[in-house]
Amino acid sequence: MSVETKPRTNTVTLENAKKYTEKWQIATKDQHCKAFLIPALDLSELLKEMEILKKNDLTGKYELDESKLTNAGVRGYLGIDSTNGTGKDNGYGEKMLFVGTDYNSKTGAHNDIILNPTNPQSKDSGIYDFTYPCPSTCDINSELYHEDK
Repeated sequence: MSVETKPRTNTVTLENAKKYTEKWQIATKDQHCKAFLIPALDLSELLKEMEILKKNDLTGKYELDESKLTNAGVRGYLGIDSTNGTGKDNGYGEKMLFVGTDYNSKTGAHNDIILNPTNPQSKDSGIYDFTYPCPSTCDINSELYHEDK
């Protein structure tokens, strides 16, 4: 399997990433989670909703619509769900919620896509909660995981 080598954008060096994550994890020790696991399947659902991934009627497979990428965005909100407690074993109850955005060329702003704002109880909201906090889903062997000090 060959790996595509075209230039990537918006990446940081491992050295900088280690510095950033260590600062966060030391500053928030026993207060906040270290990271979030985001299942790819759930992320693809968000991209389908935004029509960045579109189903090809001939093949039945989803394809990337690169014309939608220029001004596309996803916004992540941080929140706390205390339903199952806010202890370390539950990632302090922290959540990362995602919404797709529409770019408004007149204002230059990315506006959240919230599908059903008149019914706050609706699960058909366009707001996705598909992350799992670390701790409890940490990769303790990662270069970016810093052991509690």
